[in-house]
Amino acid sequence: MIVTDTEKNIMINLAEQLVVYNDDFKMNEGIHFCLKLDVENLGFEKDGNTYHEDWESRKITFVHYIVVNHHSVYMAISKSTDIPTPETFKNTSNHDSCWRSDGFYDLFKIFMKMYDETHKNTPKEHRPSPVSCSYKISLTTKWLSGKVFDFVKIETEHKNNNYHKNILKIEKIKKTITI
Repeated sequence: MIVTDTEKNIMINLAEQLVVYNDDFKMNEGIHFCLKLDVENLGFEKDGNTYHEDWESRKITFVHYIVVNHHSVYMAISKSTDIPTPETFKNTSNHDSCWRSDGFYDLFKIFMKMYDETHKNTPKEHRPSPVSCSYKISLTTKWLSGKVFDFVKIETEHKNNNYHKNILKIEKIKKTITI
């Protein structure tokens, strides 16, 4: 898998330690953090020497996560590190037994869409496999020395008597926690 277990484990461990198993958080309080996905087609054939300028392409996407007490995960995609509007977030999990897997599941699909977009001008026989293409995944900060995450509180409503919820409001909060 392109988005490795290492990246997922970092996100899950951060969320577990700071939010899910931390009594300092009240219901619907948690953290917001952002991943920068950067996929690049350098324009070379598989031989690594033959270059085609019209194959070159790059796509950057920011994937935002909000993890709140009790084990709810929300995800949004944007073009910046700023917290997106509440209606852009999708509730990916609300359950203790599956928030670690379902909550971060869409990351692989997002990466594959970016791979397809950046390699659409490259003939299939010259495309690198997704695992060997040029890509980076990083936790982002607003500025070089900025915060990795923000403390947030959200207001939600159930979607059509469904398992998933809509975020109505996102508010940054000041929080002191014990780890």
